[in-house]
Amino acid sequence: MKSDDHDRPSGPGSFSGPLPEYHSPAQDAWVAEQRRVRAGERGRRLRRGTGVGAVVVAGAAVLGVALWPAEGDGAEAVPPGPAHSRSGSAAPAPHSVPPDPHRTVAVPPLHVATPAETPPALAEALRRPLVDMERSFPEELVRTDGATYRRVDRQLLGAGTPLQRSILMTPELSAVVAQGGPCDRQSDALYIDTDSRTQIQVSVLTFERPEDAVRAREAAAADPLTYWALPMPSGRMLDVPDPREGAHEQVTTVRSVILAKGRWTDGSRADAALAARTQAVLAHVEDAVTAFEDPTGRL
Repeated sequence: MKSDDHDRPSGPGSFSGPLPEYHSPAQDAWVAEQRRVRAGERGRRLRRGTGVGAVVVAGAAVLGVALWPAEGDGAEAVPPGPAHSRSGSAAPAPHSVPPDPHRTVAVPPLHVATPAETPPALAEALRRPLVDMERSFPEELVRTDGATYRRVDRQLLGAGTPLQRSILMTPELSAVVAQGGPCDRQSDALYIDTDSRTQIQVSVLTFERPEDAVRAREAAAADPLTYWALPMPSGRMLDVPDPREGAHEQVTTVRSVILAKGRWTDGSRADAALAARTQAVLAHVEDAVTAFEDPTGRL
């Protein structure tokens, strides 16, 4: 078999550099859709600003994949409603008391369809190492338009087994994670603004496969009171009797899902101001994770 070098033309005006990267129409369409959805997610977060604890609920196409409840398997797949509507009314909380992380639960199977062809940019990104705590939360001080936050706590733990996940996330989110491939790690950080009015915990769940991050994100977007990360074991996150008093935001990067939960330190109910603060810190972490997972910016 001849090598590529032997097959190339030679002589004046011939091309002697590396062969150009081939992109099929399907691969180009996948990348274009991913960029469109990611831009739409950020645009919705920046435009919203209304509604109590507003939740980003994306469409079926996220990162170029589709997610739907599986039929059969003895489970009635009834999608849970969002925790908060756009009008600002709050749905009843599914847990009157904090859930027991050691109990086992059954959740409807969620299937994720992947593109038939993996774009070269995605294949290159997946060859990179997994994002770690230092890369996810690189700065101790985070300055946004509305406030300045100090990172007061952070942790990096494995999330590959149910026992490991029991201190990191609710049993329902753990069950959703178990439906896919490995969730290698979870990084968490707690931010408090310099006026001590707001606490925001940001959790980065990193998977080997991008579609598993999408699965976790869609579950969290549909019902953040059920499918979410638990407060960090350090206990520095204030506990409130009603989980609806927090603002929930979520987004996917290349292979991670980022969950952010904000609370007023005086125990007030979530409002547009808290949602905006939570979105701003989430965007900061999203930029850091994306810069590591996709340094070329091709996705």
